[in-house]
Amino acid sequence: MKVKILVIDDENEIRNLLKEVLITEGYEVGVTSNGEEALECFKKHGPFDIVLTDIKMPHMDGIELMTHIRRMWPDVAIIIMTGYADINSARIAIKQGAYDYIRKPFNISEMMTSIENTLKRLRLSRENARLRELVSLFEISKVISATFNHQELLNLVLNSALVQTGSSKGTLYLFDDIKNEFIIEAMSGLKKEDLKSKKITASRHECKDYIENGMPSVVTLNPDFYTYDKLKISKKKDYFMNIPLKREEDLICMPLRVKNKIIGIMNVVKEVSDTLSFSQGDVEFLHILVSQAAISLQNARLFSDLEQTYVDVIRSLTLILEAKSPYTRGHSEGVTRYAASLARKLKMTEEEIKLIKQGGIFHDIGKIGIKESILSKPSGLTKEEYDIIKEHPVIGDGILKPITFFDQIRPMVRSHHERMDGNGYPDGMGGNDMSLFIRIMVVADSYDAMASDRPYRKRLSNKKIVEELEKNSGSQFDPDIARAMIEVSREDK
Repeated sequence: MKVKILVIDDENEIRNLLKEVLITEGYEVGVTSNGEEALECFKKHGPFDIVLTDIKMPHMDGIELMTHIRRMWPDVAIIIMTGYADINSARIAIKQGAYDYIRKPFNISEMMTSIENTLKRLRLSRENARLRELVSLFEISKVISATFNHQELLNLVLNSALVQTGSSKGTLYLFDDIKNEFIIEAMSGLKKEDLKSKKITASRHECKDYIENGMPSVVTLNPDFYTYDKLKISKKKDYFMNIPLKREEDLICMPLRVKNKIIGIMNVVKEVSDTLSFSQGDVEFLHILVSQAAISLQNARLFSDLEQTYVDVIRSLTLILEAKSPYTRGHSEGVTRYAASLARKLKMTEEEIKLIKQGGIFHDIGKIGIKESILSKPSGLTKEEYDIIKEHPVIGDGILKPITFFDQIRPMVRSHHERMDGNGYPDGMGGNDMSLFIRIMVVADSYDAMASDRPYRKRLSNKKIVEELEKNSGSQFDPDIARAMIEVSREDK
């Protein structure tokens, strides 16, 4: 591809001379007589690789033009042409980012040397910038690809977009097929009251057009800004990006597409300075980022659906198990409820509470391998029968082992009959070997068992249960969790 050079000079002879010489040297050349024409030329034919501009020009001088170009197309190289009287202005231009300056009158050899040197610097600069982008994208993509938590993934994508483009705020919407709406799922730098709406209906005209073309769009209040698909701004309408813009802000709307379907919209807002706004590189970076994110979001959804399928299957097995004995009916739900209450009391995260709940549902799944006659025996168990009952944690662990989704849940299933003093079963672990999840499950399981009727006894009173928790605190139960369980039981009254 030919290098594109734009020559800007109000002297016709200089423009034509440079155009002829540069075309002869194999460059693609555009010419204008002033800065305003140059900006229009950029919009129609640009961006260019190199700009050769005079400093002294009518309407807009070279320094002002350079400021506009640097803000809108920051990777364009600028060479200033100046007379001896304007040498200080040329030095100012260099400080503001010009690559070089040439004194008038100049000779062609000097001019070509300057262009060649500028091209070398420009290529190196672009290669370095591209390398930094690729490294950033590679690192971000690795994390995105390894993240299956839906909310973590959304926050990661949005925050990466803001950091990489130097933006101040943004939102990320996902499409709800049932409601036929885009619903906000993540945002940064904004409060909910800052948004015009938390939902976008897919039937609204602006959103419909956007979904149909599926192209990235740059919305701007700066009339000189180069856009892919410029949208009109009107205070009378609520636009689908739903972020009110200030005069000093520009916004990129980026669709998240999987095959031919738009599954989401990411909006990124940048404060416009005198020298910088969104560049074409920003748009390209975001396009690659959201393409990776869209695929990962679909994978996360599939992962979540598959996980839920396994959960439903195991839950069904649990219901079948509890249907075998009226004394175990509702036990898993009770353990789940108490374990979740303990987790909240201990200020665990929502993801940890989710795991605790699944552990509660599945903790006794191994009993499906125990004879009903033993599970429902109204009298005391023999030693042999008790040894069989003690196998259910290992059986449950074995049932879940082939399903990698449940790797974090299996320790709760296997170890919910362990004790702090190491005298539990099946492995005799204790103390620090027992994770917080296991300690919670031990207390929740024991509490629900004591609060429920059993074939060999009636449920204990709350007073008696509290006495048992206090009596066995430190030996069977973690003291902190036992105290928390006592508080939970009192709050439930």
